[in-house]
Amino acid sequence: MKNSAQSPRDSRKGSTYVIASEAKQSSGNVFYSLMIVIFVLPFTSVLASTDDEMMKGFSSSTGISEAEKLGTEDERLKIGGTFWTELDYYGLSTSENKQWLFNPNNLWVYGDARLRNNVRAFVKGRLIYDPVISGNAVSPLTGLTIRQFESSLDEAKLMFNAGRLVYFTVGRQKIKWGSGKFWNPTDFLNTSRREMFRSEDYRSGLTLLKTHVPIGRANLILIQDLEGASKPSLVGHAARAELALSSSEIALSAFSKTGRKAVIGLDVSFAVWDFDLYAESAYTKDVFKTVVGVSYDYKVSDSDTISFGLEYFYNGDGYTNTDLYLGAVAGGTYIPYYLSQHYGMFMIWLPSPGRLDDFTFTLFNLVNLTDHSAVSRLNVDIKLLQDIKCNLAFGVHYGNANGELRLGGQSVDLQGGLRVEF
Repeated sequence: MKNSAQSPRDSRKGSTYVIASEAKQSSGNVFYSLMIVIFVLPFTSVLASTDDEMMKGFSSSTGISEAEKLGTEDERLKIGGTFWTELDYYGLSTSENKQWLFNPNNLWVYGDARLRNNVRAFVKGRLIYDPVISGNAVSPLTGLTIRQFESSLDEAKLMFNAGRLVYFTVGRQKIKWGSGKFWNPTDFLNTSRREMFRSEDYRSGLTLLKTHVPIGRANLILIQDLEGASKPSLVGHAARAELALSSSEIALSAFSKTGRKAVIGLDVSFAVWDFDLYAESAYTKDVFKTVVGVSYDYKVSDSDTISFGLEYFYNGDGYTNTDLYLGAVAGGTYIPYYLSQHYGMFMIWLPSPGRLDDFTFTLFNLVNLTDHSAVSRLNVDIKLLQDIKCNLAFGVHYGNANGELRLGGQSVDLQGGLRVEF
């Protein structure tokens, strides 16, 4: 009997135990065994799964993979940049050197860290190298010194907020005030002017503490300007209040800093039928500057639109006598397109016309209304490949030979460039 009767045995499968008995056991034991299988098996599976999840992250063999770690880091930190090489030709009819060639190579590199709790840190630097310049030279167009190698820290800022009620930006940051497309008299924080024929603003930022308080449809912005402020009394202070209405916007701004005249500004923009109108004005002691402009978009077809822009600039401290131009150039105080009192710009913008989806055409017509000199320039932007863009430009100077836009005998401008973003 001992040899013929077998004792119960356990059969293991995964992390569960199935209790089976021989056919000679009683039917009651079979019933209880089946009940154990039905009720115990699901719980043991859940426990095994839970155990695997608990081990993930603690065991080197079952933890977060390197690919997952890199993916998480990529979401928090993005590193990229832009390389832009350009070849510029200037033809001068009255200069001893009638032809000038420049080859600026620009490299921007940035790091953008988006952290928890809406904290963001952003840094961007720029390097410029022009191999055709030997040491330092003087620009035949502005009289300013140009260098073979230059570097700048365009931005280095930290952004955070207090309960999404008040927003702060601390450090070197770009800022632009005003509704004008080409001239901005209310952009008084910046001491340099943006390049007229560039679609992007390549100026370096300013070291500021900016506090932004949105209040419904309004914005209140407070600025502390730390540029050159070696002591508290040299810190500049600015404020701007913006209000958005149904079809218009209005802003009032002011700025004061030791060594510079206090200035106040007002700018508005609004729509009238299909026209967008805008104006901005700035006033400082005995000097008034204003810009008025209008833009209109005409729908050529379902997919094509052509845009027109017209802008007038009155510069209260500009010259009215062309005989004073050379003194400004020689003294290093010349700022292009801010030399005279009256200017006008007419622009036509045609993006992706017809089947030319990768082309954008822009025609600029800039006139110095004080001395009657002018320049017309055609820009063509082309997407060559997915990551490569090409820019071609051709400009012609005409009008008063002694005017600002003919300084140095300017007659023809040619530019070509390639740009890659990574």
